[in-house]
Amino acid sequence: MKVQGKVVGQVLLPYDIDAYFYVDNGMSNIFCVDCGTRLDRDVRPKFLKIGNKFDIGSTYDGELILSERSKLVFSSIFTSLNFETYPTDKGVYSRPCDLGFVRIDADFRNIEFSGKCDLCGGYKEIGPVGPAKLICDEDLWDFNILQSDLEVGFGNRKRRLIMIGMAAFSRMRQKKLSGLFSGPVYSSSLSRWWK
Repeated sequence: MKVQGKVVGQVLLPYDIDAYFYVDNGMSNIFCVDCGTRLDRDVRPKFLKIGNKFDIGSTYDGELILSERSKLVFSSIFTSLNFETYPTDKGVYSRPCDLGFVRIDADFRNIEFSGKCDLCGGYKEIGPVGPAKLICDEDLWDFNILQSDLEVGFGNRKRRLIMIGMAAFSRMRQKKLSGLFSGPVYSSSLSRWWK
């Protein structure tokens, strides 16, 4: 069945780079031992060992990682975007930081919150999320990059979804960045097309 609804952006779905941002760097203690929720958001690794090299990639534990080439593309499109830079065994990589938040409609996809944690109050698993639907369309405009208000996934692999406005995503696609895969972000007017 064809989906009837306006696509207002894209969720980045990058391939994994076969690396952990935190766990392999001796930082597994920043996650809850029961559910895997990240407890400390200020700790950063000093060095990353990357297995697969892509312009846009994701670590197993949920961080978006950009090559120097993709950082230049992101910087030209999102002029006020800030980055943290990390040395790796495959050159310098960056991570976009200080992204604003956008609310996604958890009821639309029947997102389940499983395994409530008695230790930290988080959940072992949150999902499924696709397709994503916004609560307020005005939050994600054509040249915007935001992260979801929810972390989705399982254990220490939970991550916030990175969403990009359609005009910005079209410019990124023209640059043919490796690892640039995505899924649609629908407007708040979309109705469920399944039972």
